[in-house]
Amino acid sequence: MINNTSIGNLGTTGSYTIQCKVKLPAANANYPAILSKRATFTGGVVGWVFFLEDGDWQINIGQTGFGNTQVRGTKVSDAQWHTLTAQITQVNATTRTVYVFTDGQKSTASSNIADRGNLDSPSPLTFGNNNNDNNTGLGNYMITDVRIYNTALSDAYIQANYCRTDVADDQYKANLVGFWPSNNIGADRIIADESGNGNNLLVQTLDPAIFNDVSTKVCPQIVPAVYRSVPNSVDVAMQVYQWLGITTPTSWGLDGKTWVPQYINVR
Repeated sequence: MINNTSIGNLGTTGSYTIQCKVKLPAANANYPAILSKRATFTGGVVGWVFFLEDGDWQINIGQTGFGNTQVRGTKVSDAQWHTLTAQITQVNATTRTVYVFTDGQKSTASSNIADRGNLDSPSPLTFGNNNNDNNTGLGNYMITDVRIYNTALSDAYIQANYCRTDVADDQYKANLVGFWPSNNIGADRIIADESGNGNNLLVQTLDPAIFNDVSTKVCPQIVPAVYRSVPNSVDVAMQVYQWLGITTPTSWGLDGKTWVPQYINVR
């Protein structure tokens, strides 16, 4: 949870994007919250929540005096990593649309929330289960890479960048309200906000897990150490010359290095 309860509010007007990555158990779970800015998603309670229904994720938006409005994504409770994105766009005074994207793919359905008034909630931004709601059939799950922007990311940008785990060259970086990779939780139970806005999170309950997954839905930035650990295209010429027994003079200006494979006696 976060001490500053204004973070994650949607207000009366304006465009926003809310995004996170999750890995959920394979289960048909009913109504567990994943990410929320709302006390509960009972009808008539103001705010928003990402949640599951029969394995499909949805965003649910509530307001006092109104019924809930929902926009449905696709099935994500399959023990695989997925990126969930909600795009709120202020089109004009009477149209404020909500679409959701699952791994960059846009929903066909949408909702107009322009008549819902002020959607600010006094509840804190919450990662994980909402204590006021059921977590039926889901159990423990992973959530990371939470981002909130004060603008609607374009459809094309969401589709092309949903798998990214960094914001180094994010063209919308200046619009980040908060960016919580959640991979740096210390003994103080603080999740650092890496947007530069200082909106750090305080974890109330913590069950950390170490994992090493391979997923086509996640594409972290390649760190420089990788290029020093495996052969690259610049090394090919050097390697070929080595195989031919040719010593390459420094005057040739080749940038690569030669790689000597480890010898293994297979007798």
